[in-house]
Amino acid sequence: MHVVLFLNLFIACGSALNPVKTNDIKGMLGEDVNLKCELAIPRNVLQVTLQKIIGESIENIATYSERFGCKVTEKFQNHVILVKMDLKYCSIIIKNVTKEDEGCYRCLFNSYPKGAVQGKTCVSVYETHTPILEIQSLVDSDKEKELAVLTCSATGLPAPTISWKNTESFIIIHQPSFIKNPNGTVTVTQNATLSYLRLSNIKEVTCIAVYPDLPRAEEKSLSNDFISHYMAQKQYSTSEYKHETSRILLIVFGISGFLLIVVVVCVKKKNELFKRCLDRKKHSQNENVCETPRKSSCENVNINQSGGTMNTPRRRKVLSSKSDK
Repeated sequence: MHVVLFLNLFIACGSALNPVKTNDIKGMLGEDVNLKCELAIPRNVLQVTLQKIIGESIENIATYSERFGCKVTEKFQNHVILVKMDLKYCSIIIKNVTKEDEGCYRCLFNSYPKGAVQGKTCVSVYETHTPILEIQSLVDSDKEKELAVLTCSATGLPAPTISWKNTESFIIIHQPSFIKNPNGTVTVTQNATLSYLRLSNIKEVTCIAVYPDLPRAEEKSLSNDFISHYMAQKQYSTSEYKHETSRILLIVFGISGFLLIVVVVCVKKKNELFKRCLDRKKHSQNENVCETPRKSSCENVNINQSGGTMNTPRRRKVLSSKSDK
């Protein structure tokens, strides 16, 4: 008997502390969420109002009374569905929930003469995306061996945690990096390094993005067929790169050889031209040296043939003056 009285007293106290039963909701972006409020104590309720709390202000979503029935505010008519609304219970569905719908809501039960009682329920909107898993090759310059790097990126709100499956062949799993995006989501990236030779022996590689407080996780896997195709494509790309490099080197060497031949021919012709100019110059100098003494000997011959010294006009004048005397 005492136990029953104690339980009734405990329930009554609990109802007094929480007169309206509510529950917090966690919804995925784009999904529908269901808000519920239930009056836990007997009251003479006249009207029920569901409101959204925006900072310090309140915005009405829907009301119910026996006189006017259910009414949804015009702003929310295309976004809210009334499941059930009476003087003791309120249930609505928010369609295609967005980040703007995140926050707290209030259920207000107006009664007479005791006044209003209220309860608060909060909605958390989560955003998740399937991880992106990629393979890249890396050359370890210290050990001179080729490595494979697996990169897993996951974006969401709240920030996800990345984990891996089939990590037996991994050499090291690096620390994740975090980037906060303008829309509030967080991108987490983590790399795992393994030997390139062991990559072909892996049946499947799986990257898992776990989001806090959410029951499900997002996964991305690379099958052995995909890995084999990647390795074959990489080998083909490597051989193509080698062939292309050989072609480029052949062209470079061919052009260099042609230019070298052109330079050698030009230098040879220049040397021949220079030699011809020197020969011509020497020949002209020799001719000038021979002509100069020949001219002076001819003048001497002419002087000697005249038979004596030629009289100048001044000499003739002196002789004539003497004869006059």
